[in-house]
Parts: sequence; C-alpha cells; structure tokens
Amino acid sequence: MERQEPGRLPILKKILAFLKPHALGYAAGIIGIGFANFFMNVFLARILMDLTRGIMELSRQQLALTTEIMVGGTLFMVIWVFGSGRLLVFSIHRTVNDVRRALFEKYLDIPLGEIEQRHSGDLLSRSTTSLRQVSSLLMGEVQMFMNTAFSGIGSAVYMVRLDPRMGMAGILCGVVPLLVNLPFANPLRDAGMKYQETQATFTQRMSDLINGRDTIRHMNLTGYAAERAGESSRMVLRAGMRQVGVSAGRSVAGSISVLSSQAFFIYVSILGIQNPSLIPAAVAMVQLANPVRRLFGSMGGIIAAINTNMGGAQRVVEVLDLPGEPVRYARPEVSPEPGQTDMEAHQTELAAIATEGSEAGEPASAGPSRHLPHRLPGQATPWEIPVSVRGFDDLTPLRVSDLSFRYQRSDKPALTGVSFVLESGRRTALVGPSGGGKSTLVKLIMGLYPPTCGDVLAFGKSIYDTSLTDWRRLFSYVPQDAFLFAGTVYENILGGLDDPGPEKVEEAARLANAHEFIAALPDGYSSLVGERGATLSGGQRQRIAIARAILRDSPILLLDEATASLDTESEALVQDALDRLMANRTTLVVAHRLSTVREADEILVMAGGTVVERGRHAELMALCGTYSQLVEEGLGGKKTQDSV
Repeated sequence: MERQEPGRLPILKKILAFLKPHALGYAAGIIGIGFANFFMNVFLARILMDLTRGIMELSRQQLALTTEIMVGGTLFMVIWVFGSGRLLVFSIHRTVNDVRRALFEKYLDIPLGEIEQRHSGDLLSRSTTSLRQVSSLLMGEVQMFMNTAFSGIGSAVYMVRLDPRMGMAGILCGVVPLLVNLPFANPLRDAGMKYQETQATFTQRMSDLINGRDTIRHMNLTGYAAERAGESSRMVLRAGMRQVGVSAGRSVAGSISVLSSQAFFIYVSILGIQNPSLIPAAVAMVQLANPVRRLFGSMGGIIAAINTNMGGAQRVVEVLDLPGEPVRYARPEVSPEPGQTDMEAHQTELAAIATEGSEAGEPASAGPSRHLPHRLPGQATPWEIPVSVRGFDDLTPLRVSDLSFRYQRSDKPALTGVSFVLESGRRTALVGPSGGGKSTLVKLIMGLYPPTCGDVLAFGKSIYDTSLTDWRRLFSYVPQDAFLFAGTVYENILGGLDDPGPEKVEEAARLANAHEFIAALPDGYSSLVGERGATLSGGQRQRIAIARAILRDSPILLLDEATASLDTESEALVQDALDRLMANRTTLVVAHRLSTVREADEILVMAGGTVVERGRHAELMALCGTYSQLVEEGLGGKKTQDSV
C-alpha cells in the first residue's frame, strides 16, 4: 500500500471520530483522571506546606489536623480515580472495537481488483499491530497528554498564587525540557512509521513461509525462504535500532534538561534562607514544580510518543480511506461514432443489444462455427424470471455482449469483445489455454470486476442496473480449489445462508456425495474442518463446496471443474456430484476434462482474451483449430484422452 502523508491532524480527527458515540464516557474519564492528578498535586503541596509550618511552629494540633485531611483526601481520590478509570477504559475498548469492526467491514468492501494488489500479511499487520498502536494512542498518549495538561497548568496557576516570584521562576525552568524535546518529534514519527512498514514486510514473509510450507519443502526452498525471512528480520532490527537510537537521544537530552530543575531548587532554597517565613511555600513549590516540569518536559515526550503511534494510526486510516465497492457498477461511457451525439451512440448500443436479444439467442459475434442452442425435451426451467428491461422481455438467463476488460496497471486488455448467450437449463463449456481469459470472464460475470466495456445481462437485466448484492445472488460458484472457513462442516455447507434446518443441509450433502464421509467424522456435521479445511481431503472439500452450491440453489451455476488433481475414487464421487448439480441447470463450466466438454450443449474456445471458436465437439474438431490442438495436447501440455 502506497505510503501517504495526509498530516497528523486529519489522521487524529478520523480516529477520534470513532470516539463520538462514546465521547461522554471518554470525556468524563479523561477529565476525571486529569482533575485527580491536578487535585493530588495541589493537595499534596498544601499538605507539605502545612506539615512544614506545623514542624516549624512545633504544633501537634496542626500536624494531627493535617494528617486527618491527608488520609481523608487520599481515600476520596482513590474512589474518584477508580470510577473515572472505568469510564475511560470502557469507552476506549468500545472505540477500538468500532475501529476493528470498521477495518473488517472495509476489507469486505474493498474492490477485488484493489485488494489483489495488497499482500495479506500487510493487511493483517494493519488490523493487529497498527490497531494496537491506535489503542495505545487513545489509552496511553492522549490520556497522558490530558493528565499532564490538567496537573501542570493547575499547578502552575497555584504556584503563581502562592508566590508570584518563585512561581514564575518555576514555570520558566520548566520550559527548558520542552525546547529540548521538540526537535525529536518528527524523527520519532518517521522512525515509528518505518518500523511499522518493516514489521508488515516481515509479517508478509512469515505468512508466505507458513502458507507455502508444502511448496517450500518439496522444492527444497528452505534456504531461500529462510534468507527472505532473515532479511526481513534484519530490516526490522535496523528500523527498531533506529527508533531506539532516536528515543535514546531524546532521553539523553531530557536528562540534561534536569539541570534546570536543580537550578530552581537551589533558587527557592536561597530565598528560604533569606526569609525563613517562605520555607513552607518553598517546600510546596518543590512539589508543584514536578507537574509543571512534566507539563513542559514530558509533553515533548508525549508528543513524540503520539507521533510514533500515529504511524500505526496512519496505516489504519489508509485502509479506511480506500474506496469501497459501489452499490452497482457505473455504465462505461459509450464513445460516439463520427457525427454521432453521445445520446445517439447510447441508443445505438441499446438497439444492438435489443436486436441481439431478438435473434433467438444467437450470439452477436459468432466464431468460425455457429451452434444455435435448442431446449432438450422435458427440460425444466424453474429459474425463468420475466423481467422487462429496456423495452423488451428477455427470459435468457445470461447474455454477455461485447465484453472487454483491462486490469489496473496493465496496458494489455485481458478480455476483448466477448459475446455469448447461456440458454436456460443448458450447459456451456469454456475451454482454452492458460492465460486465455477464462477465469477473468467468470469473475466479470459474477460482478467481481467492473467491465471496461460491454454489458452482462441476467434475465434481461443489466449488471449496471442491479445492485451487486442482488446480482451475485443469481450465481452459485464452485471454484477449482474450494475455500472452507475455519468452522464446522455444517457452517461451511450453509455458507452464510439462513439455516433451513438439518434436514435440508443433510439433503444437500447427500446430493453432493458428502453425507457418508461427514457422518464418519468424529462429530459429524459439527466437526471442525480446520484452517481452509486442512483436516479434509481435496475431494471432501470439493463435495462440501458442491453441497453449499446445491443449498444456495441459484439459477445460474458457474463451475471451475476441479477433478484433475484428485485420486480416481474422489474424482468419480466429485464428478457424480457435479453431474447432479448441473442437471437441468443453466451452467457455464470452465472445463478441463474431455468428457465434460463432449456433453456440453455449446463449447466456447477462448484464446488471447476473446472467443476464437464456438460450437459442439465434433464441429470444432473438424475445424482443426485451437480446440482440436487443445484436445491433442491435453491439460498441462500432456497428451491425454480425457482432458482438454
């Protein structure tokens, strides 16, 4: 994530904005503890002054009265500080929880194209280490700032009231530490920010090391991985040493500034010798000088600490400031032809789509071979949704029209002018060489990326006219590598849906050939699957994903066939479950097996980001083009009779 310098005040304002719902408790806690610090310092100074006067006057009565006041005042302040502290701590914890929730919601809202450019380790670092710095900022530095201000300003006022001459001298001596600490504020902030960045890099490397453990071992990359992690660790060490060095320099300068306090003590001692009646006030001045010195001396350190933790706050704010995913995608602007107005160009585009929709579902740009899909006898079409859009009724489940797309930071288009139609209840296979655009096309259909040009319509309604939440409900997706959440089998089959009851969940599992192995688990459907389903085999994870798709029961199925890496038994079970899932359902399958392609109602061959051939298996084989070459070479460039 690119480093930005928005300034400390805007960052602090954005963090403090989360305090607004809890401002009353936070303010009461801050003011309460600040007042307690002020009261205790002035109270103690007054007690010392009265005790000194009692000693000088040899008055036991004065000593007894002062002792009673001291004990009573101390007990009262203990109760006061306890109540104020609870208000402060509770409000801060609630605030940090709100920031944490905002971070999680932002992670879910960041557009896929944006989040794919970030490393997961960096994002995790921002929601852990950086968030702890935000907590420290609110609970530590801001509280210390307010405490120091309350007690320091209050003590300074009281010093001047007791004796203007000694009071002003104490205040002037207290300014020295502030002047000494100010030059270290910005270097500490920069050192803290650099330390956070190196920590994030180290987290990324460790994440790669843990998640890629199998690859690292079977490819003998242990030394390489250790060197990368070691270099990141050394970067953290250097950044930490730099931060410690700056802090040490500030501490040394602060220690030298103590000489000003010693000069003040000598000054009031001289005044006391010259005029013994000033001795009680001089003793009180020594006590009151401490919070005044902290006001100016520690304030520089507090500001420096605030700057250090502002590095973490900035990293949190950077995430919160990222643009979120829109409710619906904005329609790309239509470039007018020479002599056309923008409105005329848009009308031409709509007319083209309407004309395409009236041509019996024939794709607008057919390849070398055209196959007009037809409905199989007796096929059910339970998901036909009549919707009137742009002046025509269209029951077609999915229509892709002149779709183009280019990834961010790439000059080369990933898709160019892709057009096809998915007819209700029919199966379309998507094949092509690696990098041909198949996965990108599926992501665009699901609404994970906004098209650069063209349109995608589901049941006649454009993706630009539908909220992304409603759009994505139209699709069930089974990826090649099924992702399972760290939870129970039951929760993973539900996949966030409302619980329809154990019977429905078990029915979906049976259809997916998953019930038998689930029932054999120690806790059945309540068994934990581990991180990313680590306790299950690849075939078992696939069958749970298929059960999830069956339960979701969306009208359109997008499938990245995932049987190539499975053993023979698992492959047969998964394939049987996939066949049940695809039966009588509008399906687009990224196919890797020749048997799946042969059974498809239409095959789309993609290469170079566009559809280069389309038709049935026999038609495409007769062309002796890209498709026949894929069949000949097979998956991964190896000749096989059952892969493509």
